[in-house]
Amino acid sequence: MAAVARISQDGTRVIFNGPFLTGIALDGDRLRTEGYTFAQERLLREVGGTSAGWSCEPTQQGDAGLRFTPRGQQNERVLPLSFIRYESSAGEMVLLTPQTLPTWTMDSLSIDFFDFGVGVLSVHFRVLATTQDVRALQREVEGSSSTIAISVKDRLSQLCEDFSRSVRSHLEEDVVSDPWFWPTDIEVSPFAAPGQLLWLHRVYAIMTDTS
Repeated sequence: MAAVARISQDGTRVIFNGPFLTGIALDGDRLRTEGYTFAQERLLREVGGTSAGWSCEPTQQGDAGLRFTPRGQQNERVLPLSFIRYESSAGEMVLLTPQTLPTWTMDSLSIDFFDFGVGVLSVHFRVLATTQDVRALQREVEGSSSTIAISVKDRLSQLCEDFSRSVRSHLEEDVVSDPWFWPTDIEVSPFAAPGQLLWLHRVYAIMTDTS
C-alpha cells in the first residue's frame, strides 16, 4: 500500500508575505555615503523606539547588514537589510487575528520599511488542523488570504502613516521629492496607495506523519 501523508500533531506553520508602497522614499545614495546609522537612530527616537515595537538592524562588526565601501574608504558603512522594522506585541497579535479563523494563532507580525519607498509585511501563523487532508488544509489557507489582508489593513495603514510623518519631520533633507512611484501609479491603481498591500504570498511549513 502506498504511503499516505497526514498532518502531524505539531500542526502547520503558514507565513504570509506581502509588499506595499510606503508613500515616501529617501535618497539612498546620500544615506549610503553618510551612513545609515545616524538617520536610523533619529527616526527610531521619533517613532517611540523599541518599547513601541520599532527596531533597526544592528551596525556592529559582523552584523547581518551588507558592507558598502565609499570611494577612498574601506568598509566603514553598513547597508541594513531594512531601514526600520516594526514588530507587534503579543496583545496586538491577538487583536489582529481574524475571529473567523478560530484554529489559527498568530506567532509573529513584522513590517520592514525600506528607504526606497517599499515595505514588506510578514505574518506567521500556527494552524491547528481541523482535517488530516493536506490538500483540504491548503484550500483553507488559500481562501484566507483576503481575510488576513483585511484584518491587518487599518493597522498597516496607521504604521505607514507614522513612518512617513516621522521621516518628513526628522529626515526632511533625505526625502526624495519625486520618487519613482509618484504620481502615475497612484492615479492608475488604488493598490498603490501608501500602506495598501499589493498581494500576499503564502509559504507553508507542513509537518506530516507517513503511514
